[in-house]
Amino acid sequence: MADLGVTKTHSRPHVSDDNPFPESQFKTLKCPGGVPPKRFGSIQDARAFCQVSLLWYNAEHHHSGIGLLTPEVLHYDRADEIIAQRQVVLSQAFQRNPERFVRAHPKPAAKSGRSGLIRHRRLQANGSNANLCGQVSPSKRPKQTSMSRQSKKFRLPAK
Repeated sequence: MADLGVTKTHSRPHVSDDNPFPESQFKTLKCPGGVPPKRFGSIQDARAFCQVSLLWYNAEHHHSGIGLLTPEVLHYDRADEIIAQRQVVLSQAFQRNPERFVRAHPKPAAKSGRSGLIRHRRLQANGSNANLCGQVSPSKRPKQTSMSRQSKKFRLPAK
């Protein structure tokens, strides 16, 4: 860990929710190939374990937050093709057994949210200065005023 610049902190020891977003990635690592060992024998062992886990996460695991698609499908811009194929299968199932679908004609899960990669591609296509995370570089961001930093909910009433 020291080779990667990770240091031990004591800000909130023994608290499981002190940083839930990065910690959710550890749950992901536990899914495909079992639970990672407490300690790896070497950095190569750790990288091999993570490579298998990340391959599963990106290419095989269907994510509910992106319409039961894989990140790989979004990366290669095949989402519309996959959703169209799913719709064909659902339509055939509806034609064979319409009584199974009480409410309405079935539809495949929709992509929800926006992929950072798609946003990054659009920014690049528009000639915007974007970094690899899909964020506009600080030099191109609009300047914030003191009022734009405040939440509307907590603004003081006008006098």
